[in-house]
Amino acid sequence: MKNSRFVAVCGIAAALIFLLSSIPQTWGIPFLGLLPILVVIVGFRDIGLSVFVSVFAGVVSWLFSYVRPTVVSEFFHTNPLLPIFPRFIAGMIAHFASVLTFKITKKNIWATCIVGGAIGSFFNTMLVVCSLYLFVPYVRDNNSTLLAYIVVVLPTAAIELLINSLVVPILVRPILTRKISSILN
Repeated sequence: MKNSRFVAVCGIAAALIFLLSSIPQTWGIPFLGLLPILVVIVGFRDIGLSVFVSVFAGVVSWLFSYVRPTVVSEFFHTNPLLPIFPRFIAGMIAHFASVLTFKITKKNIWATCIVGGAIGSFFNTMLVVCSLYLFVPYVRDNNSTLLAYIVVVLPTAAIELLINSLVVPILVRPILTRKISSILN
């Protein structure tokens, strides 16, 4: 029974990630790509679900890089690990940060959501830029290209961090109610 519930929650999470990740692609609303990932990771605080959601979100990001290219899409096409690996690591960091914050703040839901959303957003952006430097020889050999990516990414990263810090608590609050969070138990 627990396995079928877990599979059902993973399926619903995958559908939400795919749907919400397509919003910036469809309507041109930026900064929402990481939001569904953080909501699921911070809301359920289940390591298996966090791993699934992070990797799935990386794959969706890689697929959407073909549909609507961004600044880093050309590098995503040459190395599919670039969108997957940073989201996986950022998801794990957000998971452990939210679990730790939940314990330290004595189950303060708002602090847990704000910290999980901010840390997940920050590490995702920084890991993508670091991965570009590590895995793409063109960026590594040309410091002006790396500087240009940092200049382009930093304002967007700051806005995404702010939005995720404010919106994740609002969306996670219903998930953390007794009825919904007991789905995985």
